[in-house]
Amino acid sequence: MNRLGDQVLVAYFHSISARTAGFTTIDIGAVATPTLYFLILLMIIGASPGSTGGGIKTTTFGIICAAIWATLKGRADVMMFHRRIPQEIVHKAFVLSALAFGLVTGFTMMLSSLESQNFIRIMFEVASAAGTVGLSTGDGGVRSLSALFSDFGKFIIIITMFLGRLGPLAVGLFAVRTYEELRYRYAEARVVLG
Repeated sequence: MNRLGDQVLVAYFHSISARTAGFTTIDIGAVATPTLYFLILLMIIGASPGSTGGGIKTTTFGIICAAIWATLKGRADVMMFHRRIPQEIVHKAFVLSALAFGLVTGFTMMLSSLESQNFIRIMFEVASAAGTVGLSTGDGGVRSLSALFSDFGKFIIIITMFLGRLGPLAVGLFAVRTYEELRYRYAEARVVLG
C-alpha cells in the first residue's frame, strides 16, 4: 500500500472502525507506535450516544473540547451551536472522561506488571476492551494478544470489557438522577493554577 489514496482511505476507515466496529483491513500489529496511540484515543472516545459502541461517547469529548475552548477564551459559559451547556453536564463529562482514563491506565499498569508484552500493545488491548471495540495487535498469528495472557490477565481483560460496557450506562443513570439542593454554600476559595 504505497499510494497516497489508499493510505487516506485506510486511515479514514480505521478512524471510524476504531470507535465502533473493530473491523480492520490491515495488520494492526504492524502499524507504528504513534498510530497505535492515536487508535487508542479513538477507542476511548468511542461511538455516538444511542449506539451500541463503547467509549466515553463523541458528545462527551465534544463538551470537553468546548469547555477547554471556553476556558481559554475566558468565558464562564460553555457554548456549542448557539446553545449554553449546563455546568452539571460539563462536570459529568469531565468525570466520565477521568473514570475512563483511570480504568484504561489502571488496568494497563496492572497487566504490564503481570504480562511480558510491549506496553503500548497492552494499552491497545485494554483500550479495545474498555471501548468494546474488538481490535487487537495480535500474537503474530491469528489470535489476539489476550490469548498470550495468563489466566489472571485474561480475567482482567474480561472485567475491563464488562466495566467498559457497564460504566457509561451506570454513569448515564447517575447523570439523570435528581440532586438535592443544599440550603447553604461554603465560602469561595481562590486556588492558584498552573
